[in-house]
Amino acid sequence: MCIAMSNNKKHKSASFFESLFFATRGIFFAFTREPNMRRQSVVLIVVVLLSILLKVSLSELFIILILSFLVFAFELINSSIEALADALHPKRHKNIERAKDMAAGSVLLISLAALIYGLTVFIPRLIGTYLSLL
Repeated sequence: MCIAMSNNKKHKSASFFESLFFATRGIFFAFTREPNMRRQSVVLIVVVLLSILLKVSLSELFIILILSFLVFAFELINSSIEALADALHPKRHKNIERAKDMAAGSVLLISLAALIYGLTVFIPRLIGTYLSLL
């Protein structure tokens, strides 16, 4: 235990800017290596453009952005759990599989919350826009 603590101190960030660098590097790594991060980025761009076109309120846009960034954050956590689990236990193991499934489940839940909110914001506006064109 003491060895792990001394190693932890060696890897502790020296400054705020160093921590920011490591965090940014982790996000960049996830975007370059994780297909779901890229897919979610495309969805975010489409949702923001749709928000502008349909003139959603600032408070609705704010909630959409918060939910979108939560999806990204949960995906980062899920990906890091998967990478760490695979590195520590490369062979298939029931408990590792459960942990990875639970982490993936957390991404699914926050994604469903974002989807439900998005539908409640966009569907009435899309219907209204369609009816106004008739």
